[in-house]
Amino acid sequence: STATSSSLASVSPPRRFIYTMKDMNNFKHSPAKRDLLSFVTTLGRSTFTASASASSSSSSSYIYNRSNPLVGLSPGMASLHGSLNAIATNWLREIPPDASARARFGNPKFKEWHERLVRRSRSIIECMMDCHVKYVVVPASEDEDGGLNGGVELWDMEVLEKCSLAGQRAAME
Repeated sequence: STATSSSLASVSPPRRFIYTMKDMNNFKHSPAKRDLLSFVTTLGRSTFTASASASSSSSSSYIYNRSNPLVGLSPGMASLHGSLNAIATNWLREIPPDASARARFGNPKFKEWHERLVRRSRSIIECMMDCHVKYVVVPASEDEDGGLNGGVELWDMEVLEKCSLAGQRAAME
């Protein structure tokens, strides 16, 4: 979305700030660590199974189903799934490890792979956030009851497939 794109455009690229144990201790007690853990926890909680949503238990679990990997994901996670799938299949085919390389610190092809990840990471994240906003945030704000049935929603497979394909495209552009 335009709002997501414009807000991301003003963000500076990430850079390393932790060089010493003192830096690590400062990070461990910082709001940045709390925010990062909150974000990762939210991502983790966005996955669940139908049986968990049907139960009265507040804890949810996610069981990966290889034959239908999008079941139980939120739209944002379906987008990320599509991106990761493209990275795992297409990128490895396009940038295979150099079997003849005798590098001391890993395979030299990883540098090329990582450069591609850096170039495409913004579009991958924007796609994930766009799916989240379009199918989670906007519908919840329009719902009189507060939306999302207390945070548990079973997503339409068509929506999940649409977001997964968008995520694949974001990783391949």
